[in-house]
Amino acid sequence: MALSWETLAKDIVFNKKTWLALGVASFAGSALYVAYRLHEIAKRQRMLREAPEKRVLVLGLDGAGKSSLLQHMNSGDSASALQPTNGFSVISIQNEGVALNIWEVGGAEGVRSYWENFLQGTELLIFVVDSIDEDRFTVAKEELTKLLADQRLKGVPLVVVANKQDQAGAKQGSEICKALGVEPDWNDRDVYIIETHTSENSASLEEIERLKNMMRTLWPKD
Repeated sequence: MALSWETLAKDIVFNKKTWLALGVASFAGSALYVAYRLHEIAKRQRMLREAPEKRVLVLGLDGAGKSSLLQHMNSGDSASALQPTNGFSVISIQNEGVALNIWEVGGAEGVRSYWENFLQGTELLIFVVDSIDEDRFTVAKEELTKLLADQRLKGVPLVVVANKQDQAGAKQGSEICKALGVEPDWNDRDVYIIETHTSENSASLEEIERLKNMMRTLWPKD
């Protein structure tokens, strides 16, 4: 059956209207999605502004796994490709209504002398140790002893992270604390020992969650 010019013209007009309607709907959908994302970003920023802030300092010798630990705390992703921190880095994460500003400072020998510049205002010290690097336990002890003797860290809770527990020859957390001269029952500060492994595809997520839970205990939401 042959189409008349009138019918064909109506079909063309209909198709134009249809495509125009679809285009408007698609644009509206995109606009709504953008608006939703902006709302979520604004909501998160507002929560960060309103949440009480706590300053956490993460230190340890180079190669201990500080950067990997922070990435797992922040996202849970594998951190095997991370490069050692030469200076310092800081991340802010939400932990049950508390904004944690976590400062990590590099642990290379030439950087450790700058650690003291980051102590002021610290409310939790996390000291990360490579559990298989027994040859440097003495160096780690010397550095930690100097830190804990500083008046700016008086009474500040200490978390010793015995990292790389998944590797052969790793010393247990209790052995590392003994090597560091750390007493779990010190009277002047709370001491916590956590064993983790943050190598590729083997993140100790349960222990990292335990670390977060411990921080929730220190700073319960008001």
